[in-house]
Amino acid sequence: MSTVQKGWWFDGRRLTRRDEQLLIALSMTRYLTSEQIGRLFFPGRSEQALLRRLKKLAGESDDRRPQIQRIRHRTLAGDRFVSVWTLTESGYYTVGSLLRKE
Repeated sequence: MSTVQKGWWFDGRRLTRRDEQLLIALSMTRYLTSEQIGRLFFPGRSEQALLRRLKKLAGESDDRRPQIQRIRHRTLAGDRFVSVWTLTESGYYTVGSLLRKE
């Protein structure tokens, strides 16, 4: 049963099932690029939709407690930067709460 149906919220905002899966995946992998997150959790969606949701979870669009944070890293070739996402302390707390509820 999805925790959305149980009414799981963070800072007054409902987490979708996809949000929950993303947070859990980040807790296991530690870092994912925007491209990886798009392929895994937003297939067929625009990059704009992906970034809009990531920014909401990162608290970049409002003053709520961020669940994830963006880190900019230079590629191995050194020719460009990529966005890498990881959990914040609040994100790890949320994942712990999610896993205890299931």
